[in-house]
Amino acid sequence: MNRKRIGLVVVLVTIALWAVSGIYIVHPEQEGVIRRWGRYYASRGPGIHYHIPWPVERVDKPEVAKVQKMEIGYKTRKAGPPAVYESIEEEALMLTGDVNIVDLWFIVQYRIKDAKDYLFHVRNVKKTIKDADEANCRG
Repeated sequence: MNRKRIGLVVVLVTIALWAVSGIYIVHPEQEGVIRRWGRYYASRGPGIHYHIPWPVERVDKPEVAKVQKMEIGYKTRKAGPPAVYESIEEEALMLTGDVNIVDLWFIVQYRIKDAKDYLFHVRNVKKTIKDADEANCRG
C-alpha cells in the first residue's frame, strides 16, 4: 500500500513539473512563435504565456525589435578603441556589373518584420541576406 502511494506521488509530481514547464516569458523585444508538432501554430506578444510542453509544442523567440547587423567583406576582431578589423577576401573582392574588381567592406543592418516568415519561409536567413546584399552591391 505504501509503495503504491509513493509511486502515485512520483507520477503526480512528474506530471505537475511537466505541465509547469509550459510557462514561458516573451520579452518586449521578442515575439513568441509556437510550433505544434513542428508546424506554425500561433504567435504571441510580450508577456507571460503558456504552451503545451515538449514534445507537443515548442516556442521560438526571435528578437523582432532589435536592429541586427551583418559585416560583409570583413570581420571585427576587436571592438576597440582602436578597432581591429580583418579582411575576408572571398567576400570583399567583387566583380561589378561593368567588369571592375572592387574591394568592398560594408555593414547590412536589418530588423525582423515577420517572425513567422523569418522562421518558416527562408531556409538559411543569414546566407540569404548576405547573398542578396552582395548581388545588390555588384549591380
